[in-house]
Amino acid sequence: MDTLYFVNGATGHIGNNLVRALVSQGKKVRASVRNRDCIGSLREIGCEIVCSDFSDLQSLRKALQGVDILFCVAAAREHWALNPEKDIVRPNIIGTENMLKIAKEKNVKRIIYVSSIVALDRRQAIIKDTSWNTAFSNAYFKSKTLAEKRAWEMTREFNLPLITVLPSSVLGAHISKNLTPAMEFLYKILSARVPFDPDFGFCYVDVQDVVKALIAAAHYGKIGSRYIIANSCSTNSNELFKLSREVDPTLQIPKKISKFSFWILAALTEVVSFFTHKRPELMRNMLKVYWRKKLSFDISRAQKDLDFSPKPPRQVIKAAMYYLKQDWL
Repeated sequence: MDTLYFVNGATGHIGNNLVRALVSQGKKVRASVRNRDCIGSLREIGCEIVCSDFSDLQSLRKALQGVDILFCVAAAREHWALNPEKDIVRPNIIGTENMLKIAKEKNVKRIIYVSSIVALDRRQAIIKDTSWNTAFSNAYFKSKTLAEKRAWEMTREFNLPLITVLPSSVLGAHISKNLTPAMEFLYKILSARVPFDPDFGFCYVDVQDVVKALIAAAHYGKIGSRYIIANSCSTNSNELFKLSREVDPTLQIPKKISKFSFWILAALTEVVSFFTHKRPELMRNMLKVYWRKKLSFDISRAQKDLDFSPKPPRQVIKAAMYYLKQDWL
């Protein structure tokens, strides 16, 4: 009998690429969406499509019936909300609890849970997969950390076959809905909508490398392991502007802005956001997360167990820029 793979969050960036990869390998795939209006490009991939909501246990019971391998990809990914506890933190924790509860009930053989590097301790010189974030710069960081911790608590309680995968900022093609924050920033650079260089550091990874790691974890990852899926070092925003000129020579490289100037601008946009109820373009917590960050990750466990070998950041960034220029600009 064929192994049945289940992917929730199948219309998201990672989920959509994961479904495509599994189907291309001849796997039997059930893809989950919250409502049929969001199916989009899934129609043409050739997978089974179901509607489920991780806040609805009954819909999860139907969706997970007969599933062998579960990819938990869906999550609230916003970094800002009027009520962050209600709209970001609680949904990610409760969604995790519900998915794992039903996975146990349905005897799922292996659970691959997509967490994030934001759940790691970024204060370390070399960030290891054994560390945990204790300084929550925004609600998203808090939600991903607490949700993954809850997943491990439930694993110990119910003896779940859990593996967690922690990607860095993901770039790449096949975005079926809205741009992710990482891709949106590149889009704004290419459309000349970033008037200054914030002097930020980002750690990028190609979505196809993430997908390969997820599938490898499902096949031969070690139960009980956490895997960092990232490039071993970060890229400064100034390099992004330089690469954008290689994609479009008409673009100009903006001047850097001081940390204090960014703080003032972010504070003003947050005030405006309070009245407009729209996401601010800049947030002060970005300084703590990204300003002049030079992150380094220990990816040795993923390299050893999953044969993880990420594409170089420069290649990943330029490919993402060309995708955006062709399909979004």
